Amino acid sequence: MVPRFVPAIAAVLCCSLPFATGAADEGCTIHVPGDHATIQEALDAAVDGCTILVAPGTYAGSLNRNLDFQGKEVLLRGTGGAAATVIDCQLAGRGFEFRNAETSAAVVEGFTVTNGFTLAFPPGENKGAGVLCVNGSSPTIRDCVLVRNEGYEGAGMHCDGGAAHIINTRFEENGLVYQAFRGGGLDCINTTAVAVTNCEFIANNACCAAMGGGIALTRSTAAITGCRFDRNRSEGGGGIACMDGSSATVADCFFSGNSADNMGGAGIGCYGGSNAMVSGCVFIDGFCFEGGAVMCAESTVAIRGSTLARNGRTPAPISAVHVSSRFGPAHATIARTVITFNFGAVACDFGATADVSCSDVFGNEGGDWVGCIAGQVGQDGNFAADPRFCDLEQRDLRLAEESPCLPGHHPQGANCELIGALGLGCGTTPVREATWGAIKESYR
Repeated sequence: MVPRFVPAIAAVLCCSLPFATGAADEGCTIHVPGDHATIQEALDAAVDGCTILVAPGTYAGSLNRNLDFQGKEVLLRGTGGAAATVIDCQLAGRGFEFRNAETSAAVVEGFTVTNGFTLAFPPGENKGAGVLCVNGSSPTIRDCVLVRNEGYEGAGMHCDGGAAHIINTRFEENGLVYQAFRGGGLDCINTTAVAVTNCEFIANNACCAAMGGGIALTRSTAAITGCRFDRNRSEGGGGIACMDGSSATVADCFFSGNSADNMGGAGIGCYGGSNAMVSGCVFIDGFCFEGGAVMCAESTVAIRGSTLARNGRTPAPISAVHVSSRFGPAHATIARTVITFNFGAVACDFGATADVSCSDVFGNEGGDWVGCIAGQVGQDGNFAADPRFCDLEQRDLRLAEESPCLPGHHPQGANCELIGALGLGCGTTPVREATWGAIKESYR
């Protein structure tokens, strides 16, 4: 049931005349449920420049789902934030739909969207159970939570065209029950310059021949910055999947416990002529059959200033980075990166190649400077030494003060600056046995 409240005095003073005629004035403030009982009624009344303030509560029913901005530049804000302002779709539709080329001035802020369900919709409409963006729409989604929504493509959010801005938003357990075909959290197709900033992708699911547990990009370009990917699952690209010529810039992100069951890339998977620029990222405890951290198939990947630890699976020594040219050329460039204590380091097949510089590759079960990176140790600033993490068991991959990866500590005196994603974090660490058996004891 939609809660009812007494209209706020400020709203009456600002917008009393327009509401008397059934319309809203430019620059006005509209209150829900004070001025309108439902969110859609408020959106219908608003014009460009309006702010709609929604009081805390749970909003359900036909006029509180499938919410349509109708192309308007409106700020829709939950005044109590996402924890207190919930849109419950009741498994009868989606939360929001943007179909009219909305710009970034169409803003959704401070809502939880849950129980979106589009699997019963006809083909072409059975996607974007939390949020749908089509026809070039580029809204801003800010400070929201999209949780436990079920859709065929983009259980949490689907974008076809446009350049949505998604900020400080959590995607959690989307596609968990019915398993999205693509993009358990976020699915982007034919999009340009989608920006995903300071978001969390937690336990989203895209399995059964599906791609992109957290984010799926198809013929799309995205900038993904400062995000966390934890326990997402898919057949390929557990955290992020880049497909069919997509391009992703992934900076300062943390990947932990993601899995890819078949096509590899527990953290990031690139396939079919795509490319990814990865910088300042941490990959830990990724689980899959190929590329425990990063899979590069018929694509190019550049990994810079990152840390890859305890990725892969047992008993096979699956590499942290896998580069495959089985169906087309593939190449990885790795610089200023720590690749350590994984089940394998870097592997290439079908003539794929990898160039490594200023990197520490050490303590990996299947060998360190072997395979396609054999012979590169001792050249271009490359070495093999314990990086001296502050606490690997607790996933604290900052560096102790004696780490050879800190600036000025390079064992060969090379000027490589910081190697890895994280800098100094603690004093001297206890000396421990640097064998694979010892590392296995801390693996989880």
